[in-house]
Amino acid sequence: MTKIKKTIGKIPYSLGVRLTKPNDKTSEKRVYAYAQRDETIGTAALAEHMSSHNCVYSSGTINGVLTDMTKCIKELLLEGNRVSLDGLLTLFTTLRSTGAESADSFTDAMITRVNIRAAIDQQLVDEVNSKAKFEKVAGRELQAQARKDNQQAVDEALGGEWRRQLGWRQC
Repeated sequence: MTKIKKTIGKIPYSLGVRLTKPNDKTSEKRVYAYAQRDETIGTAALAEHMSSHNCVYSSGTINGVLTDMTKCIKELLLEGNRVSLDGLLTLFTTLRSTGAESADSFTDAMITRVNIRAAIDQQLVDEVNSKAKFEKVAGRELQAQARKDNQQAVDEALGGEWRRQLGWRQC
């Protein structure tokens, strides 16, 4: 089970270099911040977190409501409705289709894809921006190297035999 931090923390970020105009290889290079995400919080972990806020509902009850909500949102989108989760986002569908020469010659078969779009509530964006604090961390490459170095140190300390003893195998 994923444990969610109880206090509002800091958004981890690393630095990376990119061109100011990505399609122009001669443009100036600048250093930019990139958000680093530790993990994705799933429905069950979200329900657990919500129930920890002095809530009278159990995480199981909340998880059930969220699961049912997801099913209902799918139904409502399939009926052509916009679905607004007030203070969070509005979900809606758009269509992709091939063009017809006239309205009379257009058929449903010409619709090639249904897209689901989300419009984030501006109040949420403003609130997150006003409360955000940041923490600089190592970039993904350095994190991967640190894990590799740590693995090598464990192998050296335990002689590499630990993997076989624990039934560990690399995928």
